[in-house]
Amino acid sequence: MRIAAIGLAMLASAANAWADTDATKVQTENTQQQSLYRSIWHVADNGDITNLQSGLICDSKLGDFSRTDVLAFKPNGLDVGCNYANAAKNITITEYITRRQSQSLADDVAEARNEMLHRMDGLVLLSDSAGKDFEANAGWLKEVYARPNGPFREGIWLADLSGWTLEYRVSYRTDLESTTFAALASMAARARETAGVQLARCAKSAAPIRDGTEVADPNDVQQSLVMMSLIGAVADDPRVKSEPEKPRTWCAESEVGSAEVPLLLWHAVFEDGSDASADKITGMTVGDPPALESAPDSLTDAVRMTNDPSAKPRWVATVEQNDNTWFFAAYDGRPSGMELSKVATAVFTGKAKPIGGYSYDKGKISIQLPSSK
Repeated sequence: MRIAAIGLAMLASAANAWADTDATKVQTENTQQQSLYRSIWHVADNGDITNLQSGLICDSKLGDFSRTDVLAFKPNGLDVGCNYANAAKNITITEYITRRQSQSLADDVAEARNEMLHRMDGLVLLSDSAGKDFEANAGWLKEVYARPNGPFREGIWLADLSGWTLEYRVSYRTDLESTTFAALASMAARARETAGVQLARCAKSAAPIRDGTEVADPNDVQQSLVMMSLIGAVADDPRVKSEPEKPRTWCAESEVGSAEVPLLLWHAVFEDGSDASADKITGMTVGDPPALESAPDSLTDAVRMTNDPSAKPRWVATVEQNDNTWFFAAYDGRPSGMELSKVATAVFTGKAKPIGGYSYDKGKISIQLPSSK
């Protein structure tokens, strides 16, 4: 039995590749174009770019404003930004969304202030800074400064978005304040329609409990894999009528893996925010990211629990590749993120062999299991 190694030429060096970008955030004129890591961004046919981790859409155009570039400040995609400028280049807006860890929103304001003051000398806080609202009752924390020369303002606006920080850093000419504020209101509304919906859904349920243990009995594993392969292959048959799968949203959870092979852990939720009983590990890559998914099989578990009602759900770690589903590990209960990261690291670097797999092609089911020798 063979499986092609999943190429990760960029994965092992991903952390080092970000050394020049994980620094002080700056405005458009000081940034360099980054590669669009597909583990972070999805580019639509119309040119809009979506941050996969938050759901934020960086529109290619928004009114008179055009997106000039997108930026990621960490390889995990949990801290990103979009730069915009109007046609006359006298208003620039950077939209950021950042997953907060232990820091508060006030901490993020302090960080944004320090970065802005570091970038430009002589800024003076306006006496009416607290009243610079572009929309009412939205809970924005903001500071607006005057430049020491010229009729320009520098401002920061930050608000909470389900545990993430939505932030705008803006440079504008004083006579264009109303135009600037109208653009900010449109961008903020768009952010709530996109990232706001996804992040609110993900915030409805806590991180799942993962206390599963690997199945040690090879005969037990083989019996499960045969059953799962048969059920999975039959489900792939277009002649078999089945209920459509409920839509799922993948929620970015935490960085796992190592400095050499950085990985991201996700869990899935349904539209109401309830746990969808699925996890995945993805690589951080320029190309399409490899993914290892972990989930139980409800039909297989129904059979198992008929014989043993106390049995934990049987979870398996799988990879989809070239129309094949490959099994790499089986667990009684939901495996931990650390355990999955170990499996994913071995799989993504070509050091792990599958323990089984199946495929379906034109009515033919192929099941592959390891040799008994």
